[in-house]
Parts: sequence; structure tokens; C-alpha cells
Amino acid sequence: GKEGLEVHVQARFEELQKRQRQYELILNSAGEGICGINPGGIIIYVNPKAARLMGLEVKAMVGHKEGEVFGELARDSSDTALIRATGVPIEVILKRAGGASFHAEFLRSPIHENGELVGRVVLFKDITERKQSAEALEIKAAELTRSNAELEQFAFVASHDLQEPLRKIRAFGDRLQTKC
Repeated sequence: GKEGLEVHVQARFEELQKRQRQYELILNSAGEGICGINPGGIIIYVNPKAARLMGLEVKAMVGHKEGEVFGELARDSSDTALIRATGVPIEVILKRAGGASFHAEFLRSPIHENGELVGRVVLFKDITERKQSAEALEIKAAELTRSNAELEQFAFVASHDLQEPLRKIRAFGDRLQTKC
């Protein structure tokens, strides 16, 4: 009867708690910053990576508005409007606590339940090194292009300069052949 039902309810509750702990372990070990946000824009979940990236404690982010933590997301220095685009990763500059900024890939994804918006997930990662590597690669490519152009110019000049003595040798050779 009633005791059997209580045992069943307790077992289901423990199973749910176990499952929730597993999900939290997965989210907490993710390599990206992950935040859960309710429909009112309040942060309700923060994984440790997100807190580290923002230079804050988890508790300093939970309960605050998304805009307070992430500030105004800027695609570049000329566009400082808070970008509401969802479902598409964008490159932004985020400011850590303490004022240091970093390049981030930032993605907002809405969470729907039974066709109703119940919140959103924010995923972000520091891509500063990736940006620096790409810029360094562009600089090297430009240097290589310039170097190749200089090499081609040198080869053209050297080829032209070597042809003149060869023409003289041929002319003298032709003269010798004619005389002899």
C-alpha cells in the first residue's frame, strides 16, 4: 500500500538525483563556457569553465542578468549593440572581471518545451589564440607572396643579364667560324 508507494517514490527520486548529478558532471567538465538563462534573461546555471573565462565565481554570475555579466557584445569595435541573434555562432569581444578582454565565439540557443520558450543556453569559448594564429598566418602568407615576387624579379634580371654575354660569345663564335 502506502509504504510500497513511498519506497517507489523514494527510489524514483534518488534515480532522478543521480541522473541530475551525471548531467551536471558532463556540463561541468565541458571545455566551453555554458550558461543556462531563464526567459527573463536571468542566469540560472553556470559551469566552472564559464566562470573561469569571465574571471568570476559561479555564484557571482548566477542570479544576474545576462547583459550584466557579458556586457554589450561587440562583433567589432564599431558595433557595440547587444546582439540578440540566436542559433548562429558569432565572434565577439568579452570583458573579464578586472577589465581584460578576449576574443570569443559566442552562441545563444533557445530552449523550447512543448512549443514554448523556456529559456536559452549560452555557449562560448576563448578564441584569442586561434585569432592570433590566423593573423600570424596571414602575415606570413603576405611575406611569402612579397618574397616570391622579389625572387621572380631577380630571376628575370639575372636571366636578362646572363643572356648578353652569351650573345657576345655566339657572335664571336660565328665570326671565328666564318673566318676559319
